[in-house]
Amino acid sequence: MKKLGAKTRLSEGQELNIANALFPSRPEVTWSVGAAPAHPDLQAELFSMDELALMASRLPGGKAPGPDYIPNEVVAELARARPAMLLDLFNKFLVMGIFPARWKVAKLVLLYKGNNKPRAEPSSYRPLSLLDGIGKLFERLILCRLNAHLDANDSLSNLQFGFRRGRSTSDALRCVIEQAERAARGPARSRQLCAVVGIDVRDAFNSAPRFLIDAALQRRGFPGYLLHESVKLMGFANDIALVITAPNAGLLENIGNAALRSIDRWMQDNGLQVAPQKSEAVVLTNKWAYQDPVFTLGGQQISVKPSMRYLGVQLDKRLNFGDHIRLVTAAARRAVSAFGRLMPNVQGPSACKRRLLMSVAHSKLLYVSPVWALAVARAARNRVALSQAQRDAAIRAARCYRTVSDMAALVLARIPPAHLLADERRRIEERKQEPTTVAVIRRQEREATLREWQVIWDHTEKAAWTRRMIPDIRRWVYQPNQEAITFHMAQALTGHGCFQHYLWKRRRAGDPHCMHCDEPDDTVEHTLFNCPFWAEDRREMEQCVGRPLQPNDVQDIILGPEQELLPDDASRRRRIEAMAEGLRLHLAEWWLFSGGRRMQSGLGRRDYYLWA
Repeated sequence: MKKLGAKTRLSEGQELNIANALFPSRPEVTWSVGAAPAHPDLQAELFSMDELALMASRLPGGKAPGPDYIPNEVVAELARARPAMLLDLFNKFLVMGIFPARWKVAKLVLLYKGNNKPRAEPSSYRPLSLLDGIGKLFERLILCRLNAHLDANDSLSNLQFGFRRGRSTSDALRCVIEQAERAARGPARSRQLCAVVGIDVRDAFNSAPRFLIDAALQRRGFPGYLLHESVKLMGFANDIALVITAPNAGLLENIGNAALRSIDRWMQDNGLQVAPQKSEAVVLTNKWAYQDPVFTLGGQQISVKPSMRYLGVQLDKRLNFGDHIRLVTAAARRAVSAFGRLMPNVQGPSACKRRLLMSVAHSKLLYVSPVWALAVARAARNRVALSQAQRDAAIRAARCYRTVSDMAALVLARIPPAHLLADERRRIEERKQEPTTVAVIRRQEREATLREWQVIWDHTEKAAWTRRMIPDIRRWVYQPNQEAITFHMAQALTGHGCFQHYLWKRRRAGDPHCMHCDEPDDTVEHTLFNCPFWAEDRREMEQCVGRPLQPNDVQDIILGPEQELLPDDASRRRRIEAMAEGLRLHLAEWWLFSGGRRMQSGLGRRDYYLWA
C-alpha cells in the first residue's frame, strides 16, 4: 500500500467522492430509543483509577495523532500526572451518556493499495481514520466495560476471533486447518473433502448500520452465527470463512450453497452486502481424485482455486504452504532491497538500525508462523527458500559480501534460520497455557533453538572458514559486547573480501599470489596467520596468548574467556577480562587495517586512517 504522493494526488472532488463511498451517510440513531427504562436508584458504575491507568498504559506509542495533533504519549503522560482530572471528566461523560462530538471528528488518510488498481475507485484505497488520543482513551474505557459484560454473559461466538484478547489470526487459521486435517483422516476411501469459502463483506466496518449495533447492545449480545451440519462459519472481524466438510463434492456443494444462501439473506436483512466477485474458495484435501464443487453467492459463481488467501496466509489444497512461502519470501526480498539502499557497508547506519532491517524481514517471513511451521519444516525447498530470503537481510546486517552463504551470514548476524524461529514460535504458542512465565518459556525455547542450530552448523558443507573461526553458536550469540561487525572484520570471518585468492576466483585479480610475500595462494588464513608482512602486528597478540595464533583462537579473542573458566578471585578475574578486552579490540583494529590495505594497496597505516 502507498500513501498518495504529489504525482498521484487526487482532486478535491475525487477525494470527496471516495470518502462518501467509503463512509456512507446513515440516519442518526437515538441510542436510548427502545432501551429498558433506567431504574431511578440505579447509578452508573464509575471508572476507577486502576482502569484509567491500565487503559492509558495500553495506548500504543509511535502512532500518528488525530486532528488535535496530540500524540498518544502525551495523553498517557497526562493520565499519569493528572489522573484525577481525567477521571472526573470521563465519569461525567459516562453519567450524562455523552461522547463529545469533537472526539468523533477524524483526520482521514487514504492508502493506495497498489497493484495497478483504478485510482478513482473507492475500493482501491484503505482508509485510516486518525482520531484524537484523549477520545481513544475514553473509548478504551467503555470498550473494556463492554467486553467484560459480553464475556460474563457468553454473548460472543467462539468462532469469532477478531479484536478479542487471546484470539489471534493464528488461532483462526489453526481452527480451519484442524477441520481440514480431521476430514483427511482415516482410510483413503472414507476421507472427506474440506472446502473453505472466503466471503468478502463490502465496507463492513464503514457501512454497518448503527441502529443494528444499538439493537445488539440492547439484547446484550451479537447475532448468532448460522450453523449447518458439517459447517463452521469462522469470523475474524470482517474476514469471514465458511468451512464445509463432506464425503464427496456433490454433498459438499449442496451443504455449502445452502449455507451461502442463508448468509446472503442475513447480510441483506442487516443492511450489509457481500462482494461475490472478491470471494473465492479452495478445497483442502489430500485426495488426488475429486471434482471441484460449484459454489454460488448472490447469484454469482465463486471461483474454486488451487490456493486462497485467508487472514494473510495462502492456503493451498495440500496444506504444504509452498505458495505462501513463495509469496512471503518475495515480499521480504522487496522490503530488504528497499531498506538496504540506506545501509552502505562502510560508515553506514548503526547496529540497531541494521537489527531493524532484520525485524522487517522477519515480519514478512514469520507472519503467523506457528500455524505453518511444522508443514514447512518437512519440505527442504521451503526451508531453503526461507533461508535465502533471510540471507538478503543478514548480509546487510553483518556487512558481508553478497557472495557469503546464508549459513555464514546468519551466524555473523546472530540470527537463527527462519524455519527454526518459526518452530520456536510454534512451541511457545503451544505452551502459553502453562503456569510458567512467558519470559522463562521464551528463554527455554531459545536455548532449544540454539541447540538445533548448532547441529545444523556442525554438519553444513557451507561456510567452512567461518565454522573454524566461530565453532560455538551459543557463545557467539550471547556475546556480552555485541557491537556491529565492521565491514573488514566480516571479510576476515568469512574469507570473502580483499584477499588475492578470493579476488582471483571472482576474476577480479590476475593471479592468487600474495602481494607481500612469495606465497602462491593468498587466502584469508595466510593473510591473518602466516604472512610475514604482518608478523609485527601479530607479535603483540602472540606474546599475550603465549604461542602462535591459530584460527580456533579467534573466538576466544573476540568473545573473551569463558566465564566458567575464570578464577574465583575477583581481582584476577577483572585483570583477565581486561586483557581479553584489549586483545579483542587490538584484533579488530588489525583486521580493519589489514582489510583496508587490500582495498588501497600501498597506503600506510596513518594514510589509511586518513583515507577511511
